[in-house]
Amino acid sequence: MSKIYVELLILILVMFSLFSGCINPFYDPVKKAVEEIDEAIFRLDAANADWQTIVTETRDKMTDNAQSTIKNEVNDVLMRGIAASGTEFKCEVDFLRLRVRQDLIRIRAKYTGEPIGPKVPDHCTIIPSSVDMARYPQDLNQIEINGWDFSESQKASLTLVTSDGKNINVTDHLHVNSHYKMLINLGANGILLTKTSEKLILQYQHGEKYTIPINQAVLPKCKTIEKTIEPLDYVYTPPHTYADQDYDGNGPAVTASVNIHNRGDSLVAEYYMKAQETKSDWTTAEGYHEEIIYKATPGYKIVYHYPTYTIYSYTDTDHEDDWFAVGNGAAREFIFIGDTDEDDEAGSTTSVTVKFNKILVKEQQISNCIP
Repeated sequence: MSKIYVELLILILVMFSLFSGCINPFYDPVKKAVEEIDEAIFRLDAANADWQTIVTETRDKMTDNAQSTIKNEVNDVLMRGIAASGTEFKCEVDFLRLRVRQDLIRIRAKYTGEPIGPKVPDHCTIIPSSVDMARYPQDLNQIEINGWDFSESQKASLTLVTSDGKNINVTDHLHVNSHYKMLINLGANGILLTKTSEKLILQYQHGEKYTIPINQAVLPKCKTIEKTIEPLDYVYTPPHTYADQDYDGNGPAVTASVNIHNRGDSLVAEYYMKAQETKSDWTTAEGYHEEIIYKATPGYKIVYHYPTYTIYSYTDTDHEDDWFAVGNGAAREFIFIGDTDEDDEAGSTTSVTVKFNKILVKEQQISNCIP
């Protein structure tokens, strides 16, 4: 066989492998899947987002065989959310949207190498929030706990605390019914409450505690208070995440948001910003950050706050700071630093300053009273 023939045969085999789809150096299916998840996370940030449509579309865009594992994980999030939105789920729709978004962030982190913390359960309602002994046991034989990540969380323990100093382990009477529902059995074969029963404490291995008071006497109705707060301005600088640090006059295209979450004992502001160059090499700074902006009055829990959310997008066209009045949501004004005359903006000077509107806060007394 001649040398020319052998070289020609090798060339034909190489060309066949390249154009048959076996080797495509320009396509990374996992990276593409992560980009689809990024888009879904961004869309779910909007308060009026249809979480089910967004997650379904994200799943269906993953058609490559190499994306099948990620597609299955996204589908699990979808199926869990659909199950949670059934008649048993007692949390608000907004709670469900945010939990679905958090699950997608965890999937994304798994494939980008970002740190993934332990799954932590999140409670939205405890019904009733306290035990009135006047109703026990005839009209009250269980406590219902609604939330998220119960079936996958660290194991919970339940303790009955008595007024004479005893701490009785009653975990056997705590039952996880589903991913989003737990029950505490107070029936004939459940926890026996007496005149010395003071409270039930639900605790997880990571340290979070939930207390359910036991009201022995006829107590007054829990007081509510209202107040208006105006959080201090906050400057958020997202970390540099891609390419070099110079926008070089190409934008950046900027999106920023602030979302105020009620943690019961506090209000937490979640800040987000993404600033991406508008042409290659797509320099990007992007990130999230949380800060406590208000702590509940001692002896009270936060039951309502408004407004809750603001998002704004624009494209930077100069080296000057950009000021925008952003309405009546959580923020009244965003001040952006995008491109500058330096060559290392991303991760250093690119930022958003959030100026808050006044926020109405309602709080309810949590002890020595009946809700």
